[in-house]
Amino acid sequence: YTGSAVAGKKIFNILPIPSKTIQQHYKRALLDVLEHGSSCVLPEHTKILFPQQKPLWFAGTISPLQDDDRHIVALLIVLRDITREQEQILTLEKALENHKQQDAALRASEERLRLSLKINNASVFEDNFETGNMTCSPELFNQLGYAPDEHPTTIAEMSNLIHPEDREQVMKEVTNHFARHTPMYYAEFRIRTKSGQWRWCDGKGQVTQRTDKGEPKILLGISSDITARKLEEQKIRENEEKLRLAVDNSPIGICTIDEHGMFLFANTAYQRLLGYNSNSDPSLR
Repeated sequence: YTGSAVAGKKIFNILPIPSKTIQQHYKRALLDVLEHGSSCVLPEHTKILFPQQKPLWFAGTISPLQDDDRHIVALLIVLRDITREQEQILTLEKALENHKQQDAALRASEERLRLSLKINNASVFEDNFETGNMTCSPELFNQLGYAPDEHPTTIAEMSNLIHPEDREQVMKEVTNHFARHTPMYYAEFRIRTKSGQWRWCDGKGQVTQRTDKGEPKILLGISSDITARKLEEQKIRENEEKLRLAVDNSPIGICTIDEHGMFLFANTAYQRLLGYNSNSDPSLR
């Protein structure tokens, strides 16, 4: 698409998401950002079907852009193509399902997976909520500076490595998935390195086994280092803020108007031209 082709169209016309459930997740995420003014992680594993193309998978975030009065003037949606990652996960799942019949093929697939995990600083994990134990491949924690005997072996040890401000949100996402409110568990959080610094990681997984009472037993998933992407998103937000300030402080009157003739934004210079200011009519900002 070009910018002119996208302008004025609804998001689901541009992003043809076939899953009604995921569409509802997106709509709730948009409403939550508008209501609370805080960033939101979009549902992971979103399949988009563009005409005459193979399905693509995306993950992303929604962040509010606010003016000086903390009014939301726009939403910044950052989408990341995770098609390659999703294909790798699907390849792993298929290999695991055929473990007994295709042992040789599984070993080859696991070797490719280990190489992929190493390249992407990612680890496969398995949490046993019945015993409290966890197992994980070493790639991510090696990259974080931990020796093999320092890798977490229990869910509690892993929780202690997560930034205190992020633990509640992680547990909320886990609980929602356990209650079958989401098809997959997904969370982004900071994790402590061996040197005491913090790096951004994500965790995504799915309950693969439940007890006879229906309680979650095994959570299988993958975690990867997403620090570079988070830093890039921060740069985008900073650039958006610089642009907003430049427009607002411009001596030239600048405004945006929708197709109904309603003001969407007017900078300070334009307000002065009309005899308004942000205090007398905040709707112009």
